[in-house]
Amino acid sequence: MRVPLLSLTSLLTLAVGAPALAGGAPPVSLEVGLDRSVLLSGPDQTAYLRVALSAGKLPAKAPRPRVNLAIVVDRAHGLGHQHLDVLRATIDAAVAQLSPEDAVSVVAYDGTVELLVPATRARERTTITSGLEHLRPGAGSALFAATSKGAAEVRKFRDGTTVDRVLLLSDGAASVGPTTPQELARLGAALRREGIGLVALGIGDDYDVDALAALAEGNGGRFLGVEDVATLPAVVRDGVGSLAAVVAQNVTVSVKFCSQVVPKAVYGARAEISGGSVDFTLSQIYAGEVEEVVVAFDMGQLDTNGAVATVDAQFTPLGAAQTTSLNEQVRALVTQDADVAGNSLNPAVATSVEERLALDKSGEAVALTDAGKADQARAMLQTASERLFEQADRYGSRRLQAIASELAVDAQTIDAPAWPARRRAIIERALAPVTYKQLRF
Repeated sequence: MRVPLLSLTSLLTLAVGAPALAGGAPPVSLEVGLDRSVLLSGPDQTAYLRVALSAGKLPAKAPRPRVNLAIVVDRAHGLGHQHLDVLRATIDAAVAQLSPEDAVSVVAYDGTVELLVPATRARERTTITSGLEHLRPGAGSALFAATSKGAAEVRKFRDGTTVDRVLLLSDGAASVGPTTPQELARLGAALRREGIGLVALGIGDDYDVDALAALAEGNGGRFLGVEDVATLPAVVRDGVGSLAAVVAQNVTVSVKFCSQVVPKAVYGARAEISGGSVDFTLSQIYAGEVEEVVVAFDMGQLDTNGAVATVDAQFTPLGAAQTTSLNEQVRALVTQDADVAGNSLNPAVATSVEERLALDKSGEAVALTDAGKADQARAMLQTASERLFEQADRYGSRRLQAIASELAVDAQTIDAPAWPARRRAIIERALAPVTYKQLRF
């Protein structure tokens, strides 16, 4: 929809909502906003656009979406039969969250892949229990092939209305078949293009964090480390239960900037930048949650008031056969006066920007440390932490203060014995949806 030139206050944030979704699910809203309502002109000036998609809370009697779940478990590298007992309890916890008409399959892997439970309805408890009796310990890790097999089982019950997930549980390093983070990222991306979501859980403290993170990031899914193996059933129970809150899937967003400005970076999603266009996908939208992406752009030659960009979002509501579209136009005032621009700050968007930039710094620090540049990484994190504490005070943001504290600990831990564990935590934090109120799969 077209938006006229607005007052200074209303330029800060624009939102448009879709009609109520199928089955009584809450409507999805698209909200766009700039970090300032008055932008400072000049080719060296950077501005930020926040794009947020959200849905309200589910009504008390809203119908539950059908779930189509493949559980892929690593039966090697673990603690023998004690490890297998935890895996069985975890699978039981997942199945207990499913409705009778949901679909479930179980794949086990070591150096080979075994289909323990072919895709079946969750009501077939005898079939599921019988399949789990064949779970045995092994050696090796065909992680790529096992994930692919899980996806193949998901395809058997896909019909465009189900919440499709591969849940991967791994406690070791991939050693058979494609094993590099790049190869696994491509697998995750291929599943994303099909509309199959992925959740990768690293168990204990010896899993391949880079491989699992690449797989999840390529998919746009979740990566989570579970250090205490005893808590795994509860984590999976809550995560699988959260799938009932999915209200829309297969989300694609296209941001087209005016010819005078130049997009340069995207935070919060894997995106493609081509000329003045930015395109990214999101796996799903949950009721009661916000999916948020920040786009940085150079002001370039923009020196007049008016349109900065248009944002178009498309998604498939759960239970609907056709996609729904939302669109919004982003407009701004432009000035050459730095004081005027500085006084037009939008605290809500600016806070989101600071969060995303800080998480990006953490990722840079990991890369620098891996390259043997620990001193450079430490200095960068210390500077970022100090700056973020200042911004936290400026905006009165507890979230920024918490992230600043994390960055300070990151800096102190580099080269310390605790660094491997801290490195895992940094990577997990960088991929976590910072806006979520609770665990989501």
